[in-house]
Amino acid sequence: MSKKERSIVILLGVRVDSTPESSLLKRVEGWIEDYKVGDDGKRLIFTPNPEMLVDASVDKGFLKVLNSSDINIADGVGLQWASRLLSLFGTIKNNQTISNRVTGVDFSRKLVGLAAKNGWRVYLLGGGPNVASRAARRLRAEHGQAAVKGFEIKADEGPGLNQDGQSWLRASEETVKKVSAYGPEILLVAFGHKKQERWLVENRDKMQFGVAMGVGGTLDYLSGRVKRAPGWLRGVGLEWLFRLMVEPRRWRRIVKAVLIFPWMVIKESVGGR
Repeated sequence: MSKKERSIVILLGVRVDSTPESSLLKRVEGWIEDYKVGDDGKRLIFTPNPEMLVDASVDKGFLKVLNSSDINIADGVGLQWASRLLSLFGTIKNNQTISNRVTGVDFSRKLVGLAAKNGWRVYLLGGGPNVASRAARRLRAEHGQAAVKGFEIKADEGPGLNQDGQSWLRASEETVKKVSAYGPEILLVAFGHKKQERWLVENRDKMQFGVAMGVGGTLDYLSGRVKRAPGWLRGVGLEWLFRLMVEPRRWRRIVKAVLIFPWMVIKESVGGR
């Protein structure tokens, strides 16, 4: 990917890619091609959103984890708004802004589409009970007929959902072994934000995979367990309102995204003048 095609913005200390989705997908495709001919792989993609940036501001360990990825896609119009405000006040270097929003749900779906087109193996890890397996069934049905030979999707609930009383450490070690044995080109991990990013960074060198992505609640949408907000609501930045109506238990997380995050950005804008 050339420098002209790639743009990075530092937003509240977190490196965020503002790069067209098509360019990011080409980059991933190149990584996987290298992986299949012997490259070590182990590329990481994270999806920072306003809530994650709030957490990273008070948890420097998490900030370091986020900045250790190979790509950080801007998941949320809040990050676009923040970059424009910070740029307006001269707080962002070179007055760059996040012009390309790439949602984690859409990017995950397109990664699976690439896998079907190229005959790659996909490993869905995490989510609630039966969520990964339901998502796998739907994705197989969506891509199966047009898929190239070699395309597979494996589902695994992961260590956080172990029902046998095993400790997190033992269950995590078993998951690492299963992922490595499968050696997927694409690994989508849904343990919830912070946990999934930390787990991937901690276990990156112990596993064999091409590209891994922390996907949070994406498997809920791909499985059909949770309905996604209409496109027009997402477009105007009101997806949070739909989520609050559908899943009111998320209210604390939404407060971070729609109240605390804007306040932090405004403080940063004024303080950075």
